[in-house]
Amino acid sequence: MLRLLILLCMPVLYAQINFQQILAWKQLPRRCRIPPYTGTSPLSHMIKIPMYYYSSQSGRCESFNYSGLGKSKNMFRNPIDCLRKCACYAPMDAGTCTNSTTGTTRYYYNRRFKMCTTFQFSGCEGNDNNFSDYVSCHIACNRRRAEDL
Repeated sequence: MLRLLILLCMPVLYAQINFQQILAWKQLPRRCRIPPYTGTSPLSHMIKIPMYYYSSQSGRCESFNYSGLGKSKNMFRNPIDCLRKCACYAPMDAGTCTNSTTGTTRYYYNRRFKMCTTFQFSGCEGNDNNFSDYVSCHIACNRRRAEDL
């Protein structure tokens, strides 16, 4: 009986996890959901310009080498621009650690309230919308100037 109950609940749990991932993905601006474009230069094996893009799979700004020709809206010259344009739109992610009893207080940019808010981070995984202090979060994500603090 217990096995039957577990087998019946598994698809519901899986569907709920996938639904949450889809909702998180849809919260991102369209530019942050497209794959990076490395370029089409015939000299691409020689030209390697370091750029950044937002990976909707990992929830992080990642680096890649750009060849210099062609472009995508999901490419940034530095990780700060990537954070501002994409990572700050990612939902809060407390991480996946289960052995941590309390977690660590961190900050994420809450798009709904347009402000940085605290959460308990487990210490594993998560995404780039995760800052050690309010000021770092505010400077990276808030549209207003840091002097507003």
